[in-house]
Amino acid sequence: MKKYLKSDLKILSVMVLCIALYFLSDDGNWQCLTEVQRVSADVRPGNVTAVLRNGVYVVSGKGKMTKKQIPNKKLKRKIKKIVIKKGVTQIPEKAFKDCRNAKIIKIASSVRNIGTQAFYNTAIKSIILPKSVKKIGWAICQECRNLNEMTLPGNLSIFNNEEFIPKMVSSCFIKKDGLKTVKRVKFSTPISPWNVIYVGDCENFEVSKSDPNYKSIDGMIYTKDGRMLVAIPYARKKVVVAEGCETVDTMSYSYTAREAIDKFNEEEIYNGCGEIEKIIFPSSLKKVTDVMAKKYWNTIYTGKNCRKNTNIQVKIKSKDLDVKSMKLLWKSNILWRKSLAKEFERLGSAKITDGMVVLSDGYLVGYIGDKSDAKLQLPNNVKIIGENAFNTSKEVTNEKFSVKSIVLCDGLEKIEDYAFDYDGLEVYCGNQSLSISEKAFWNCENYEIIRQKS
Repeated sequence: MKKYLKSDLKILSVMVLCIALYFLSDDGNWQCLTEVQRVSADVRPGNVTAVLRNGVYVVSGKGKMTKKQIPNKKLKRKIKKIVIKKGVTQIPEKAFKDCRNAKIIKIASSVRNIGTQAFYNTAIKSIILPKSVKKIGWAICQECRNLNEMTLPGNLSIFNNEEFIPKMVSSCFIKKDGLKTVKRVKFSTPISPWNVIYVGDCENFEVSKSDPNYKSIDGMIYTKDGRMLVAIPYARKKVVVAEGCETVDTMSYSYTAREAIDKFNEEEIYNGCGEIEKIIFPSSLKKVTDVMAKKYWNTIYTGKNCRKNTNIQVKIKSKDLDVKSMKLLWKSNILWRKSLAKEFERLGSAKITDGMVVLSDGYLVGYIGDKSDAKLQLPNNVKIIGENAFNTSKEVTNEKFSVKSIVLCDGLEKIEDYAFDYDGLEVYCGNQSLSISEKAFWNCENYEIIRQKS
């Protein structure tokens, strides 16, 4: 009897000790010891170890942090601070994803690469990516609902994901599904203009003072001499272009952010700054260009998937804009066209007739009417019907209209690509010599050109 009792007492003692260790782990200390052993056992081959103590998850050693050092779900709930020690060169994909209680992340200057969604859905308010970082993956700070400020190198590049992740954004963070915008993004090294695409929904840019080519004024990026506007933050609501700026490139407000929708497609969730409500161009402005837009991206059409503010207000103080600049302003953002048309007319650079906007050189840039089955008579001052002028595609206009028939004027010389796009269109014209682009009626079915006697 005593023999069995002693045996039972030993078993009971072991059980009590195990239970005590389990429950005492909730204060952080006991749990750390058991978890440190479990994590460390997995990380020996890569010479990098991961340890959790008192809520601080420390990754140390030399070389790449691998998937073996990524904390499991149970550990993630206990992490309040993440420290990547000097010697670690890479943070893998999804390394600290869903560490919802992690408010602080410290990254050593030895880190070169940071994987996709590395800090996704953490509680950080700010983060500094050291100057040593050269490559980052998509959406590294997506769903970080408390994030206010981010510092990163200006010469980053993006590398492809190890696996397809649906609904993942290409930028560091994007305002969607109730998320707020980030107040400020600081660049710690000289920037490449292309890199603004990788940032996301912030309200202000801050360029390094040592940058030889660019500087920031009122949270926007300009060339060093202040004469050219390079980038407006995605989340800026009111844009006042600085006096002294002489050139605005369309890329400054039309650069693109993407979202992966399947293994073969990406959706342009932002094709232009989606928060803008008003933009004021200065009296010093002389021209609008698309040089950077063509160099860094292959389209200048905007507003496709960011139509929060569908009637952006435009104010132009300059009296020196040429017709080419006005055409680019018109093409480059479909969400400000009604306001822009009125500004052109106020400046004496255009006339609006029955919704048709005609520039001073006779170029019809577009239609801002809202008629269905409209029967239009082209104004006599029109020489060219511009590209997409009466096109109803959502990619190139924000207006809702349709045209049943149009009577061309005798002075018309040319109709450009994609000018019309509806079925059964009737086009009435005289016997004048008229150049019609091969794609002028690209999506029109059963359209008819009817010659009339003068």
